[in-house]
Amino acid sequence: MDTSRKKEWTAIDTKAAVIGYHQERDNLNDIDFYREFAGRIQGLKTARVSIGRDECVVDEILKEQGLTQVAATQAQKEAAVSRAEEQAVVMLYLRNINQSWHGSMVRYLEDAYATGNDIYPTLLPDVYRFLDDWKMQHHMRGKFASRTEGMTMAMTDGEEKSGKRDPQFVIQGREHILCWDCN
Repeated sequence: MDTSRKKEWTAIDTKAAVIGYHQERDNLNDIDFYREFAGRIQGLKTARVSIGRDECVVDEILKEQGLTQVAATQAQKEAAVSRAEEQAVVMLYLRNINQSWHGSMVRYLEDAYATGNDIYPTLLPDVYRFLDDWKMQHHMRGKFASRTEGMTMAMTDGEEKSGKRDPQFVIQGREHILCWDCN
């Protein structure tokens, strides 16, 4: 086989290994998926295979800086290409995470962007931190709402103290409520 052909197929295989890698199909938890995905992205960089080097995105990034392809220096173009690739990696990560677990977060980001509020994380570590924060703010309350272990509880005598009485638990004849300030 011609070596240039072999290099081309290797690049295609390397790119396919990233694009086709999905959290749900491989049944991975979030940190394992993040580590494996980041490793595959590093493999792309090592193989010098670009992903997301879209000229339209590069043009938009340069336009944000008040530049054009003609007016930009080589260093500015390279920085714009690097930023475009990072954005593509973040978008690919968001596309490939388990949508049944994190679909509400993805929809939130899409809705915010559609209303002019671009809060998309820009780097892969940032998107993982955003995901982790999102889970703590939105899913942990619902996840533990039906059980009591690992939650700070407040005992009440039936009076509403803070207006945060949902959900309620009755344990040994006493009413317990989740303390949202602590959890």
